This record gives sequence, C-alpha cells and structure tokens, in this order.
Amino acid sequence: MTTIDWSKAPDGATHYSPGKDGGLPCWLRMSGNYIAECWVEDRHFTYTTSQPHIPGERFPRPPQWDAHDLPPVGTRCVFNLSRGTEWHKELRDGVEVEILAHYRPIGMDTVAVFAFPCPDGSREVEQAVAGRFSPLPTAEQIAAKAREQTIQAMLNADKRGTLSRTKFCNLLYDAGFRQLPSA
Repeated sequence: MTTIDWSKAPDGATHYSPGKDGGLPCWLRMSGNYIAECWVEDRHFTYTTSQPHIPGERFPRPPQWDAHDLPPVGTRCVFNLSRGTEWHKELRDGVEVEILAHYRPIGMDTVAVFAFPCPDGSREVEQAVAGRFSPLPTAEQIAAKAREQTIQAMLNADKRGTLSRTKFCNLLYDAGFRQLPSA
C-alpha cells in the first residue's frame, strides 16, 4: 500500500502518481479523466491538450473529514479511548492510528477498522464507531501545547506563589529557563 503525505501536495492537486518504469512521482490535477496540471519535483506543467494517461497508478485525494463521521480510509488520526469499553491491551489514549477500512457488522453501526502501533514495534488492529477519532494536531497546536506545559512547569516552581519576583526569577534561571524574548 502506498502511503501519501497529502500535506506536501500543491494547491489544486487532486491525485498522486508514484511513477512507473522509471517515471518520476508527480502530483496531478485531473479534469474528468484528463490531466490538466502536473507537478514533478520543483516544476509545474499546465496541459493545453487533454492528456488522458500517465503510466502507473493514480491515487485520488481523500475527501476532507469533518471529525464527526468516520474518518475516510487511509486517514491518519488520533484515537480517543473511552472508559467502560474493552479495548486491545496495547491501545493507548491519544495514539496516532491509520484507518484501514469501514465495516458494518450485522445489526450495528458502521465502524472504522484501524491499525495502531504497539510498544514492541508491531502493529495491531481494532475497530471503533464515529466519535472516537480526532484529527492529528497541527504544528501550531503542538507548539502551543509545549508552550503551555513549559509555563505550567515554571509556575510549579513556586506552587504557593509566595516568592518575590527576584527569587522566582533566580529559581527559574537555576532550573534552566533562560531564553527571553528579544526586545
């Protein structure tokens, strides 16, 4: 199975082609069954005549996920563990998972079948209904969380809030918090 990092796709790309028989991988914008634009490495090509074919497979961009329904097959997202439900013993809350398939058991709601990493490096498979998944955090969200955790660690140095500003700054400095915004 080809794993495609759609975050690297140029604006307007609707498909990805991994290349075949020595061909270069490329991003495509399809118009119907014809290629309208192609991006190869750092070059961009606009087709003025309808090109129906590039050798090899073409993978369409997955639909956008609203985080309320089941994630589309191929989506990488975060699994949110729920209490009161039995899950695989290695499955952890907040772990990144890959959606492998959708399945509707008889008499039940449709579930997403997903793979998740185990501590020993293997992967296991589990299933869950909509509402158990959330999008991967953005780089900005990750940075904001790290900032919040760092600030909380600083505040925990004086939990009671009784130190003077000077003593508190000395404590932070001794703990390794030295970077100040440039003025």
